[in-house]
Amino acid sequence: MDLMDLVERARTIFDSIYNGMVIIDRNARVVFVNKANERITGITARQAVGRLVTDVVPGSALLDVLRSGREMTGIQTTVGDKTVVSNIMPILGEGKIIGAISVFQDLTEMVNLAGSLAEAVNTIEHLSRKLSGRQDYPDTPFVGKNPEMQKVYQLAVKSAGVDSTVLISGESGTGKEVLARFIHSRSHRSAKPFIAVNSAAIPEHLLESELFGYDEGAFTGARRGGRKGFFELADGGTIFLDEIAETAPSLQAKLLRVLQDREIIRVGGTQWKKVDVRIIAATNRDLEKAIAEKSFRADLFYRLSVINLHLPPLRRRMEDLPALVEVLLARIARRLNKSVPSLTGEALEALRHYHFPGNVRELENILEQAMIMAENGFIDVEDLPAFVTKKAASQPGAGLCLRFDDFPSLDDVERAVLSRAIDKYATRQEACSALKISRTTLYRKLRRYGMEQGSRFEKT
Repeated sequence: MDLMDLVERARTIFDSIYNGMVIIDRNARVVFVNKANERITGITARQAVGRLVTDVVPGSALLDVLRSGREMTGIQTTVGDKTVVSNIMPILGEGKIIGAISVFQDLTEMVNLAGSLAEAVNTIEHLSRKLSGRQDYPDTPFVGKNPEMQKVYQLAVKSAGVDSTVLISGESGTGKEVLARFIHSRSHRSAKPFIAVNSAAIPEHLLESELFGYDEGAFTGARRGGRKGFFELADGGTIFLDEIAETAPSLQAKLLRVLQDREIIRVGGTQWKKVDVRIIAATNRDLEKAIAEKSFRADLFYRLSVINLHLPPLRRRMEDLPALVEVLLARIARRLNKSVPSLTGEALEALRHYHFPGNVRELENILEQAMIMAENGFIDVEDLPAFVTKKAASQPGAGLCLRFDDFPSLDDVERAVLSRAIDKYATRQEACSALKISRTTLYRKLRRYGMEQGSRFEKT
């Protein structure tokens, strides 16, 4: 059966598919486009069929798949004034490549659907809170006794009582959105929407319309009657702009206007509209460095950072690990509809030796996997992922036992204590204070055990 026979047999099915579809033959000529293709791209079958695909869509990845024989997924292509996301596969006949097929979706439609879903989810969450009296999130980031974290908590509580902008910094996974929701839930805006926007997740050319909305006719495919943006949807409430450092310079100027004048203008619109929205922004980048590199506006930084909150990484607050584990296990158990398991001392010790590059988010993922693996209501070492237990086993003093019939040597004990200090404290001064020794003594002991080079202490 040749390619055209395949196309003709499946034409009715192809035309009923909502996503766009293009098929080319082994010579890279278009042999079929479905009805959705015209709806999405504006290109009719008469304009496309029989022509080289590169004449219809310059830079089409269909040609790459035809040449390589390998499928490609998630490919973004510009067709006219539209951006589409395609999955492309070769078509085989008797073991040879006889063509290629692309199934694609309008990225604008995808983002619009995501926006509508976000609007619906926020409405449902708001109604649920009103009915149940619950808060958005428990105080998960604040459990424990770490002094740095407690300062963040105290300032967050004070932040909830005012409308000033807040800039939250910290590594990925430290709980920046959780902290933003915490502030919102305790503010006078708590009965209004909280809308979270990831600036890096939305393509630059679509982010403006998502934030500020658009008027009817603003661009091809614009919804009749226009569409509200996130700022209008969040009116009276809070908008959380995550990964703010990834915002394009042109859009930074428009955000500055919102902060200064509390008004927005839709894409394609002519009227400025007042909005009452509190802005909380977050970043895992050094914004002052971005300012020096001319990739972030200094005036926007100053407007955003009226209140600065910095979330420390989990490796800097390991004394809070047992309390965090308890809270997270309870949350995961509710989600999985399971009883809350207990964590053995050996498993907790293995977690203590892990550095958690993904921070609290990674800890939750590790615990969820362990809970699924656990039996008899206990999470033990073997239930933890291999990358965690491997790290623990490689630590000096791992498996240190203090039973009276099996004493370690004093060197083993000292090495284990120094290793724990390296894991827990970020600076030499902090470690010296905790160990109650001088810097000179610390340097000498680290050199003695060959641990100086491997230390992650910052230079102070």
